[in-house]
Amino acid sequence: MDAIREQLGADHRVLDDLFCRLLRDVRLLSQRDLRVVWCELERRLLSHMDVEEQLLFPMLEAGHHAAVERARSDHTRIRGLACALGIAIELNTVREPAIKDLICVLHQHAEREDRALYRLACAHAPGLVQCRVTASLRAAGRAAHEAAAKTVAHRSGSHDSVLPPGLSAAAIRLQ
Repeated sequence: MDAIREQLGADHRVLDDLFCRLLRDVRLLSQRDLRVVWCELERRLLSHMDVEEQLLFPMLEAGHHAAVERARSDHTRIRGLACALGIAIELNTVREPAIKDLICVLHQHAEREDRALYRLACAHAPGLVQCRVTASLRAAGRAAHEAAAKTVAHRSGSHDSVLPPGLSAAAIRLQ
């Protein structure tokens, strides 16, 4: 298997594992663990899409416009769902169906990408691009993991310290 397809597939498996942990934590009502896992998952997910958009899509755009546009559209939808899920996690209102919905959308998207875009990228990407994609994804994964670890180390249990003066997390929850 070629380097791009292998690394992107490995990244999908890591994201799946993180979503499984997220589902476990929402079932256990472990808000602290849920936030930590979400921090890593969200960063990895967004970084994964950024790498695809910056390195793969431009390379494939001219010859496979429809497939690239479909992937871009999927990315927009995924970002919206991820944003809504992140807000629900922060407000302690997240429910299992919302997580499962995002997982379903991601699985469908990943299957389409693997069938079309990753196969095409393997055939068209020079070795340097393949190395750049794999290095970018690995670096993004490390950064996401480190950010999650810092979140745990520095978390006070509240976002009141980062909100504008006069606004508290409790007030936001009531809105």
